[in-house]
Amino acid sequence: MGRRTSGQTTGLEKIGNIQASAATLSSSQTNQDITLDPNGTGVTNVNSDIVITGDLTLANQGDLRLREATGNGTNYIAMQAAATMAADYTITWPAAVSGTSGFVLTSDTSGNLSWASAGGNIPVSDSGSTATVHYPFFGTASGSIPTSLSPLVRSNLAFVPSTGELRHAILTGGTASSATLTLRSTTDATKGQVYIDETTASSSSTTGALRVGGGVGIGGALYTGGKIITIFGSGATLTDSTSNMEIQDSGGTSRPSLAFHRPGVYASKITFNTDNAFYFGGWSAGSGASPIVCGGVNPGTTNAYDLGTSSLRWRNIYTQDLHLSNGIGDYTIVEGEENLYLVNNKTNKSFKFALIAVDASEVPPKSQT
Repeated sequence: MGRRTSGQTTGLEKIGNIQASAATLSSSQTNQDITLDPNGTGVTNVNSDIVITGDLTLANQGDLRLREATGNGTNYIAMQAAATMAADYTITWPAAVSGTSGFVLTSDTSGNLSWASAGGNIPVSDSGSTATVHYPFFGTASGSIPTSLSPLVRSNLAFVPSTGELRHAILTGGTASSATLTLRSTTDATKGQVYIDETTASSSSTTGALRVGGGVGIGGALYTGGKIITIFGSGATLTDSTSNMEIQDSGGTSRPSLAFHRPGVYASKITFNTDNAFYFGGWSAGSGASPIVCGGVNPGTTNAYDLGTSSLRWRNIYTQDLHLSNGIGDYTIVEGEENLYLVNNKTNKSFKFALIAVDASEVPPKSQT
């Protein structure tokens, strides 16, 4: 015990190496531990708050136990370290409680905890470089983390991360007539492609890299590197619109056309006019195109076109009567059995050609260049 004077204690109160100063217990030797060791199954009870300035260490996987209310029993929640630790680490709690109900604690690689939505911010590994086939899982819940997961049948749907391939997929827009399926390379504003790299050739309507069971509507131009083949049905008729190949324009007064074009040079077209007649001519010919009517070939404008030129001539002309009219005269050459006749259609007068018989050897060849 401490030394006493006539009125007060002048030395420190002491028990072994433990000394007391005011309300503080300390060891009398430097760097010496203080151990509280109750006998047997006794415990060290502290009936008020404990303030620890340094660290609190629970050795040998000791528990930090949080007990239920004494009146309800002796159950507790225990927290302890792993039996084997790879290294020391520190868990740092958030500075405040979550401002949103239902948030959970997540950690970064330094052990800093933060609040996050239970449905997101779940770290996953990037397997984009692997060629291993992956098979997706689908849950039974909607709008939350699934409560149960079911793997797909392996032959139905598979994904290869390294190539981005989605295999064995059937895409549908739904069962309703208004449910559409949209394929987008990126967004509406970009010019990407929806690309089919299969090269299987087509020999019928049931083969090929791309097969369409119904009609195909294309809002823009259609470019093809090969032939376009239409196979009519066995019972195709002029009134059977499903068995014919049609070229339509936008309205009843327009002219649907089939054009043959050398890009950047010239184009010719065959067009169908409102008089149910075919016309052919240059791309800008308009009403000046030449008509093809009922098997005959007529010029688009009277007295405006030639049949052949001075350097490009027809070899033979096979015709019946020959009608001549240049706006001044109007004649018809009529072939008789022994003579040729010339009829003036304006005066109705008729003339006979004076034909002189000659030896057949004098007649030049029928075809000359």
